[in-house]
Amino acid sequence: MHRHNERDFTMTFLELVHMDAKLIWDSEAHRNRSVTKAERFASFSDYDTRDIGDFKPSHIHRFFDDLEEAGLSNNTINHYGACLIKVFSHAVSEEHIGHVPKFKYRKVKGNQRPLYFTTSQIELMSSYFRNSADFKDLEFYLIIGIQTGMRIGEIRKINECTLIKDETGGYSVFLAETKNGDCRTVPITSEALSAIRRLGTDVSNNWNSKLFYRGWKQMRRAILGNDERYVFHTTRHTCATTLANSGAYNSELIGAYLGHRCLNTVRKYIKTEPQTMRSMAELMREAQHKSKTTEPQAKQGDLFGMGT
Repeated sequence: MHRHNERDFTMTFLELVHMDAKLIWDSEAHRNRSVTKAERFASFSDYDTRDIGDFKPSHIHRFFDDLEEAGLSNNTINHYGACLIKVFSHAVSEEHIGHVPKFKYRKVKGNQRPLYFTTSQIELMSSYFRNSADFKDLEFYLIIGIQTGMRIGEIRKINECTLIKDETGGYSVFLAETKNGDCRTVPITSEALSAIRRLGTDVSNNWNSKLFYRGWKQMRRAILGNDERYVFHTTRHTCATTLANSGAYNSELIGAYLGHRCLNTVRKYIKTEPQTMRSMAELMREAQHKSKTTEPQAKQGDLFGMGT
């Protein structure tokens, strides 16, 4: 039966994955990993309700951009691409769709990303967004990213319920679930809080993926020589670099601040030393107001293994 010709028949991408997973992937271990990737694709934007025959290459490229901004390497993004190819190819063989959407894989290179933004780059980026007609909000995302080290996927989840007054007297963002599957509390400065307020507090409802990535790419072309290694995730490395260069915190504390899975002692730091975490947040704020002539130099020993 040629289902893709029947106008009254609809099936979403995820419905097909769940229905035919055992037919698409033979190995159980491979199948479990691939279904997780497929579910992430389906949960992006409105893709969970989109008919499987309505996908275009641009939809997949937008998803790839989102993975890149979340800190995934091109190699990992290509694994997602291979997963999608399998699903769409199966959909063709089952006659749910007529063809597989064509998209470009990401180029895999060594040492893909610069480690951090310099102070002068941050100033230029902020000025560009501030003076733009359509992308003013991106300055606020930039402030939050650099001062907190939060991933873009974490920033997008901020709303009134996640903003809490912590025991230090300042504000923090409570993240119920992070990339590692753990919950964590991120102390934020008054400046980062102001940026969140400027975004309307409920960032999750006001998030516009298409506008964000278009603004970032235009800024990168105008300010950063169109170097595609500069992604929003670079703000996270900038935060780690600034903390390392302060000399006040070891790699375990920096890992705790950024929400990495580290040793049990790191978890103890989080529970018993909230003031230390608050001090780290304030250090990030102060670093933003230092002389523009002072550029951070990465301490590879402190940052090695920081990951994403």
